[in-house]
Amino acid sequence: MKTLIIAAVNRESGKTLVALGIALNNPGRVEYFKPIRGPLVKVEDKVHERDAYLVHEVLGLEGSYTDISPLSLEPAKDVDVDALVDHMRSLAEGSDLLLVETGKTAEQGLTAGVSAFDLAATMGEDLILITDADRYNLDTVVMMCDFAKNRDVGIKGVIVNNDRDGRLADLLRERDIPVLGVIPHEPALRTFRAREILEEVGGECVAGSAGLDNQIENVVIGAMTVDTALTFMRRIPRKCVITGGDRSDLQLAALTTDVSCLVLTGGIRPNSHVMAEAHEKGVPVIVISGHTYQVAERFEHLESRINPGDDEMLAVIKDLVGKNVDLGSL
Repeated sequence: MKTLIIAAVNRESGKTLVALGIALNNPGRVEYFKPIRGPLVKVEDKVHERDAYLVHEVLGLEGSYTDISPLSLEPAKDVDVDALVDHMRSLAEGSDLLLVETGKTAEQGLTAGVSAFDLAATMGEDLILITDADRYNLDTVVMMCDFAKNRDVGIKGVIVNNDRDGRLADLLRERDIPVLGVIPHEPALRTFRAREILEEVGGECVAGSAGLDNQIENVVIGAMTVDTALTFMRRIPRKCVITGGDRSDLQLAALTTDVSCLVLTGGIRPNSHVMAEAHEKGVPVIVISGHTYQVAERFEHLESRINPGDDEMLAVIKDLVGKNVDLGSL
């Protein structure tokens, strides 16, 4: 049996993607455990921990999503750390590989004794740190390595995700911090679907609901003249266009380009011509209250989500991790 404890240097580092990629490349029986719950997702009127649901479904694991991700950390609430560790050891003994995905960042749960450092120390395992390729994360990686050393926890190495230039990996190596992999930027993993706007941002779909599974790669704010907008929008594929509900000219112009979704602000419903065009082309039209830039700000917190049934995306993840992470060292 083998246990890998995976910790994030920064939020949205991609640690679930890496964990899933490692699991998909492992030929043996894999178990997965994420002690601290993260964002939730609604599936068929039931709410689940998002990452636990994804991995549970992809790997066909036994037990409930709650068993996989049991803790909702609250101030002044005691955590039975011994029971948690016993459960982890039981999972490890019953599998060829146990993947433990810790909190949003490695230090989450420190005061409750369930941070990545605590779990690694208790399990007698080294930590694997996941970071995105922002060079400014170097300081945080070095700080976490120093903290781990003070806690008698080893660092197996760092995996750099979403890399474009290799610079952060070079900086880590210059400081003798082992780099276990450099996963390149993959645009396909940064997409999201139109229905996720409804789930995460809100609003009402008033037309084109058949296209709610359309994939979105880019977000464009339409607050310009039609001629300028068309020149711009024709160059951008698979986009969501956010514009005022009263801008029917821009809405119709967008529908002549490669658009995946229209988001109309101000709570204003589109006219019948826009509705008909959107319905015919299968482009969802979502109406949201608030002005255009307020709505656009909400999109900054919209994360791409992996669908358990998306075999093409899972194949990309397996290939990316298999080719770019030193699985032998793991």
